Amino acid sequence: MKYLTPTQVYQKYGYHPRTTSDWGDQGKISCIRSPGGHRRSPESAFEGAIPVERERVLYARVSTRTQSNELETQIAFLGKAYPGTRVVLIPN
Repeated sequence: MKYLTPTQVYQKYGYHPRTTSDWGDQGKISCIRSPGGHRRSPESAFEGAIPVERERVLYARVSTRTQSNELETQIAFLGKAYPGTRVVLIPN
């Protein structure tokens, strides 16, 4: 059985490390503790839970029309920080 760290779960399945910790505390998923006290969850707890390939959408917006020139900067940042996502513009 393969065990994953919370960061590995996030990278592979998209669940935030805090979420996996909460689920472990609530008994929704099983987890063990490493000798250093860190959580490890079995990979089988996440397989089949969600499709690995799912679309991730980010929303970009500005508060006022005068800030609209900053929208392109925001979109560029989001694209670099979160590759493989689709950015949706929210009109004012």
